[in-house]
Amino acid sequence: MRRMLVKIALAAAALGAAGAAHGQALVARTGNVVAVFADPSDVVIELDVRGPCGSFFYHVQRSAINFREMTEVALAALSANKRLLLYAYDSCGGPIPDRRTDRNRVSHGAVLR
Repeated sequence: MRRMLVKIALAAAALGAAGAAHGQALVARTGNVVAVFADPSDVVIELDVRGPCGSFFYHVQRSAINFREMTEVALAALSANKRLLLYAYDSCGGPIPDRRTDRNRVSHGAVLR
């Protein structure tokens, strides 16, 4: 189990770093998973720590390359009562130009001891 989580975390980090290379800065947040929600467009992870956009909710978009791995990491942290490290984009722009949103979009993350 531990080896699988390490592989998932490394793969997620490599994929997330590619997104950061496209001009979006990442902000790290570590906290306890309160809940994991399934949504039609993404999976939402609730942490006990606010993200860079001001919300306790972190969104993993279904269109993300590492969507499945990030979902597994979040569920593993929740079920094992471990801390979760998430990297969220610091850009909080919404679908309307010049309007901020409170959606913390996740790039990658890891389960911590």
